[in-house]
Amino acid sequence: MPQKAWGLDPRWRPRTWDLVIQAMIVAVVRETPVALAADVAAALIERGPELGGHDILLLPRVTRQGQTLYVPEDLDAPSMAREAGLDAAFLHDGPLRRYLHENAATAWELQCALAIGQTVSAAGIIALAKYFRARVRRAQKEGVYEGEEAAAPVKVTVAHFEEVSSTRALTISAVQFAGPLDDVCEVISRYLQEGRPDQVDHHERE
Repeated sequence: MPQKAWGLDPRWRPRTWDLVIQAMIVAVVRETPVALAADVAAALIERGPELGGHDILLLPRVTRQGQTLYVPEDLDAPSMAREAGLDAAFLHDGPLRRYLHENAATAWELQCALAIGQTVSAAGIIALAKYFRARVRRAQKEGVYEGEEAAAPVKVTVAHFEEVSSTRALTISAVQFAGPLDDVCEVISRYLQEGRPDQVDHHERE
């Protein structure tokens, strides 16, 4: 007779472990709705839900004196995203991009903000995780992060289009995911496959 684990029939163990793992991921990833800067949201609306034919658009993520700014470490982010398999670009064209020039006073953390098209393929979701991992490996190579790749601190803001059912007008929503790299990749993957945060009841939010 097959041995049972924790009083459960062995046939239930894979599903049980899957639920346990999901619960552990939820416990370490913070998922928080955030508001984009007004000019960023307006530029995204102008681009439209297809993002001008791109898979993702990299967004400025710092605001100083009412101006939204990119950071220098994002300079080669589009090329790294393309190497990972994404059609990526900055939200703003070159002459319109402004960069923050100040030294970071805190420990390194992968921070990025991006917009996802209204439809994203399974390959695109996989490529997005590859892009995040490439950013962490770059930090390891440059010596600004010395920990394990899987545990790298990540804070990612994902913006997407939503259609208001009553008016069919398009709006922009954004969610910030914070936690270790592996867990954030898993939660973002499920988020993109299963729907918006208000449609997914098993993610923990602040």
